[in-house]
Amino acid sequence: MIRISVEQFFNEQLFGRLGAPSNWKSPLHNGRTMAQEKLCDKRARRVVEQINALVYSCHGNVEMKNNWKSIFKFRQVTRMLQQKSDFAYAEILSFQCLADSYFSDWLKLDGPDGVTNFVHMIGTS
Repeated sequence: MIRISVEQFFNEQLFGRLGAPSNWKSPLHNGRTMAQEKLCDKRARRVVEQINALVYSCHGNVEMKNNWKSIFKFRQVTRMLQQKSDFAYAEILSFQCLADSYFSDWLKLDGPDGVTNFVHMIGTS
């Protein structure tokens, strides 16, 4: 059920639109559960920008929605990293605090298996 709503969200809101959906399929792990997906930069940015809507439209369990709120910090971290000017000292401290908080929350949510190279770099001080 969740897999179908995730696929529908990706196809109708992220990679396509209503009336002209994309044909993205969720990869499966052992043929049963959703597996991790590697996306090109452009598509990954779309997912990150719409992560709030994705979590709230695809997950019916309120507790899981609350747990996934930690991923919203990821969007803030990536936006800070895209800054085109030098960071002031206060911005560096703010970024480090946010990155540490995100990394800690992500480990609680997904465990060590969810630490990709990029997530690892965020958690490295």
